[in-house]
Amino acid sequence: MYLSDRFQTGNPPVSSKIQISVVIPARNVSAFLPACFDALILQDFPADSWEVILVDNGSTDDTIELALTYSDRLNLQIVEMPSGYISSVRNRGASLARGKVLAFLDADCSPGRDWLLKATALSSSHAVTGAFYRIPPFSSWIAKSWYGYDEREKHGPVPFVPSGDLIVWKTTFLEIGGFDETLETNEDYDFCNRARRVDIDVIAYPDLAVMHFGTPQTLANFYRKQRWHGKHVLAVTLRNLAALPNARAISFALYTLCCLVSIAAGAVFEICSSRPELLFGGCIAIVFAPLMMSARLAARRKRWRGFIPLAVLFLVYGVARAHCLLDIRALFPGALGSQMNCRVTASPEDR
Repeated sequence: MYLSDRFQTGNPPVSSKIQISVVIPARNVSAFLPACFDALILQDFPADSWEVILVDNGSTDDTIELALTYSDRLNLQIVEMPSGYISSVRNRGASLARGKVLAFLDADCSPGRDWLLKATALSSSHAVTGAFYRIPPFSSWIAKSWYGYDEREKHGPVPFVPSGDLIVWKTTFLEIGGFDETLETNEDYDFCNRARRVDIDVIAYPDLAVMHFGTPQTLANFYRKQRWHGKHVLAVTLRNLAALPNARAISFALYTLCCLVSIAAGAVFEICSSRPELLFGGCIAIVFAPLMMSARLAARRKRWRGFIPLAVLFLVYGVARAHCLLDIRALFPGALGSQMNCRVTASPEDR
């Protein structure tokens, strides 16, 4: 099992009144939380049929104080969990849930007013459902090129849905084993991969898409996001070599790493011997794959003006993921994610 003992021993009974529990992990999200909570207040869903559980992961800003101002407008519980990976933070929220359906939502996301209604209608006791994100209005070319088509392109049966917009019945969540608390990132892919291994469907519905205000808008932020998301990708893959999850991402990362090594070695070789062949070969190779991948995606989308932006982003993605492969510690995720030092700081009057 991937859940902590505290989850299993502290699991409250499902409430006959509460149908769905919205679990929101948070850390220094005061800039985003009002948009998230304001959208939840406007939900077309009976107010007494759902709850919000905010699990704060050691915020140093006024996230908790801001959340408390919504306690009179939302059926809200706030839990402090200062240590642990986001996987264990999500598990902690799920352990407190009274609804039969768990709706995992990130604090920098804003759902449409019919999100809960559609979540209950589209969820199944034998499926993990959700959607890929919408990008904010007036997004940069980076967000538009890389993320702007996810909502429409990734639908139906998929390898995974992002944990920032993931809906699953609580019984199914327990059957899968919850999120792996040793993983800092890629916990959603791992969770969905384990679901599919026990014949639980993973389905993306564009109707469930939420606006993601944390979408990277600059190349620097895009690189950092990919660097963070890729941290435990190889570890997840090594745990299930038969299925080779993330195989394409890891292959591209390895390819890029080899190209970078060739460029570095070629630069040294050129300085020492004035022969640039290896350097030129590495430079050509490192741009060749991004160009081919960009051409393939642009052709599929029938939008060739996005060819160069996509090539640039594939190159940055490859370098970021190659960097991840050099982090040997990430191959052996530690126990930090399973530390469950929690304290309930606020709850609604009717609890």
